[in-house]
Amino acid sequence: MMQSLGRHSKRFLLFGKTQPIQFLRTVTSANLNDTLHSRVMAVEKRFLRRVKVTPVLDEWLKQGNETNPTDLRAVINALCQSQRFDHALQVSEWITKRGVFELSTEDFASRLYLIEINSGLSEAEKLFKSIPENMKNDSVYTTLLSFYTKSKKTRHKAEATYEKMKEKDLLFIPNPYYEMISLYGLLGETNMVDEVLRQMEENEVVHDKTLTENNVLKAYASVPADVEAMEKLFLKRIEDETLPFVLAWQTGISMQRLT
Repeated sequence: MMQSLGRHSKRFLLFGKTQPIQFLRTVTSANLNDTLHSRVMAVEKRFLRRVKVTPVLDEWLKQGNETNPTDLRAVINALCQSQRFDHALQVSEWITKRGVFELSTEDFASRLYLIEINSGLSEAEKLFKSIPENMKNDSVYTTLLSFYTKSKKTRHKAEATYEKMKEKDLLFIPNPYYEMISLYGLLGETNMVDEVLRQMEENEVVHDKTLTENNVLKAYASVPADVEAMEKLFLKRIEDETLPFVLAWQTGISMQRLT
């Protein structure tokens, strides 16, 4: 069976019928202010070492230019895409310090994400505790949950956060379920993967079936003992002519490791 599964995964990879699994991203802007964007993005290019970008933002205001939430969020997103997370955090903190605008729940989620990358989990947890309760929506909680599902050591925190989201009726989007599926795959507990799927179906969560099944297959791929169950799920899905299946690249790689 493992050889058969390997052939299927290789066939999808070789013929390019793959797409990356999508996860939660920072909000982007369609109306990016090119001048402000270019000034901030040019900071790293003008110097041999990375420096602060906040002076550029201060100068922008001193020159009488206006700023708006859409442009600044787009700058943060662009910095993240360039792996300049420290600069993205500087812009985010500058917004609060300057009182440019009131932070939304998405802004808090973005700040939480940036704090964890730059300063670690403990600092992110401190920020989370300081966020007003009325601003802790599904996006903020899912961001926190994503930190805990990275490691076996934080399993109890992940499960506690998941249960808290359940209590607050915040499990109406698929992302929290995907996070828990990833965690239980890491732990090798496919029975819990099935349980999370059951809960998602019970709650009638609208989700992309291909994305969901790629996440499930990847979780199963981490447990060699359950390769038979994974193969049954994989073959059943690709044989369903009414719903074309697209194997994610990362999932295919994980499946090939079993062969």
